[in-house]
Amino acid sequence: MAIASASSLSQIGAAQKIFRRLGKPRLAFLVSSGNLDSVLARFTAAKKVRRQDAYSPGGRMNCRPERAVSIYTKRLREAWGAVPVIIGGIEASLRRMAHYDYWRDEVRPSILVESGADLLIYGMGERQVIEVAAELHAGVAIENVQDVRGTCYRVPNRDYVWDYLELPPYEAVARDKRQFAEAFRLEYRNRILCAGEDSSSKMRRSASCRILRLFR
Repeated sequence: MAIASASSLSQIGAAQKIFRRLGKPRLAFLVSSGNLDSVLARFTAAKKVRRQDAYSPGGRMNCRPERAVSIYTKRLREAWGAVPVIIGGIEASLRRMAHYDYWRDEVRPSILVESGADLLIYGMGERQVIEVAAELHAGVAIENVQDVRGTCYRVPNRDYVWDYLELPPYEAVARDKRQFAEAFRLEYRNRILCAGEDSSSKMRRSASCRILRLFR
């Protein structure tokens, strides 16, 4: 796999040429924006531009774009077409569901949809990477990698999933605060059950803990 990380892709301007230098990976591109959300790396909580980036060489600013995961993924698509792209890291993990963007004061869709990636790995990801790589090595198409826990993927409709918990669609949570709160409650509740933290609950623990949000 080729690793497309923030530290190796600082010159985003010459996008396609630079991304072609990576070469075509045998299995997939893995994309991360680094140790910190790329927007938080640029702005403080008071929405002021930072003077230095603690995770860039010499503390230099502007070594990666805002919303780097989405931009890197789109550039890889432009350079390599249908080669599988998998996103992960802190930026992808925190933005895997529809989420409130503090800096733009708006609800944004899942970064999986926004970036156009094929698969999202959230959390630390060590086991997921190994499992996903094994499936791709075995010849499984990236769109059929749907049995690895700790991943998010897109499906055309409900016929492609089973044993799932459905959240309100993005359009609803973007316009209605109550729908946003309900989506967060359902996701958080399901996460607790999957982690086995609520042994007193009478709700059946799902074997796969799938959460479905349809993107229309």
